[in-house]
Amino acid sequence: MRLFLLIITTVSLFVGCAYSKDDTIQDKAQLRQNDLIDSTYGPLVGTYAGTLTTPRSVEDVRMIIYIESDSINNADGTPGTKRVPKAHFSRDFPVVEDYFLDVRNFTKENGSLHFVNPGTIQPGGSTPTVGLDQIRSIDVIVSGNNITGQANTSAGRLGDLKLSLSSRQTDEPDNGVSEDRRNRLIRLYQSLAGEYVGAITSGKKTIPISIALTVFTTADSLPSFTGYYKRLDIPSGVVDLSMKVEYNPDTSPPRITMDGQGARFYHVSLNGTLKDDKIVGDFSSAYEGFTGKVTLKKKKQSP
Repeated sequence: MRLFLLIITTVSLFVGCAYSKDDTIQDKAQLRQNDLIDSTYGPLVGTYAGTLTTPRSVEDVRMIIYIESDSINNADGTPGTKRVPKAHFSRDFPVVEDYFLDVRNFTKENGSLHFVNPGTIQPGGSTPTVGLDQIRSIDVIVSGNNITGQANTSAGRLGDLKLSLSSRQTDEPDNGVSEDRRNRLIRLYQSLAGEYVGAITSGKKTIPISIALTVFTTADSLPSFTGYYKRLDIPSGVVDLSMKVEYNPDTSPPRITMDGQGARFYHVSLNGTLKDDKIVGDFSSAYEGFTGKVTLKKKKQSP
């Protein structure tokens, strides 16, 4: 019996040691991978500024390359970390969108580097969350403190990218609303705010109108527009109406929709584009009973 217990105890200790050894090997493998990530991508960490040249414009852009520490569980259940290279790409003005990108496949020999929008890859083959006009990937060559290459959308090449290192200091951004992005959006919206004057063409009928866009924002939110619709041929103001506004600068050209709901069945809507201080689109008024095309131009402010 003693011999039997001794054999069981010895086997148990051996099995326990085997699992501990496996755990240690796995943890050391993760540490080696973390060291490899730091040594490969660490020299790239920093803030880069430059331009994105598209067929439509030359835009100021910024890219922050950083290394994120993600929490993981080791094989033995103890907490660990995994080092992951990331990038935050943003257009300064006009604001289109901030992108949080995965950084992949840096080759030191030729400087090639690849950035991927994680929204293009969805589990289970589901529909990607990246729109047709949004950046899908960025392919560049790193040469010293300079980065050159191209940005791509789902439709193909968006434009040429040229960046230079401006600082090795970087704050790891989060995926929330950054103060920098909020301020840039406010500048964009303020540049578009104002009164737009023109007319709705419905058959042979021309209806003069104006829509005033006002910027609305709070301390912890992104800016938005509110609208106010006026029929200039009805000075009494009985059909004037406040409108909800959705503005999307991510599309080309930027889209704008407006909806206003008044008493009973009074409802007006606009679906169009806002570009070069001009609103063009389709307009309808359920209560007034007409649909038509609308063209509005931003009214210049008096000096």
